[in-house]
Amino acid sequence: MLLAKQQQKAQEQRLLEEQQQLLQQQQLAQQASYLHHPGVMPGAAGAVGAGAAAGGVPMIPDEYLPRNSILFLQNLPHDIAESQLVSLFQQYPGFKEVRTVPGKSGIAFVEYDNEYYSAAAKTALADYQIAPEHQMKVTFARK
Repeated sequence: MLLAKQQQKAQEQRLLEEQQQLLQQQQLAQQASYLHHPGVMPGAAGAVGAGAAAGGVPMIPDEYLPRNSILFLQNLPHDIAESQLVSLFQQYPGFKEVRTVPGKSGIAFVEYDNEYYSAAAKTALADYQIAPEHQMKVTFARK
């Protein structure tokens, strides 16, 4: 009985380590892509479901992503103005800028000076009702 529990724990540990390695590989690939294409925001192209397309390995859910100084906004109204987002997010310390993705409506990125400032804004604006039919989803951007 004890041996079976130890084996199960060891297997769970191996799976966790494999997931962490995959995440690190994805992050390195995105960083390399960003270095070769500096005008393109990391994670902007195919951020949703990209892991499943790249070899069938599911990506880590948004709520488990590590802290980051950049926030990823989803479920925005298609006609939202960048200035509206600036007004909303600049009320939190460390605000730097809002970036929209050309050709992609409903999403944006918000950058702060550091991950602590972005975490405070993320917590404050989680599930913010930005429009009557749009509850904004705020997560840390994938690195």
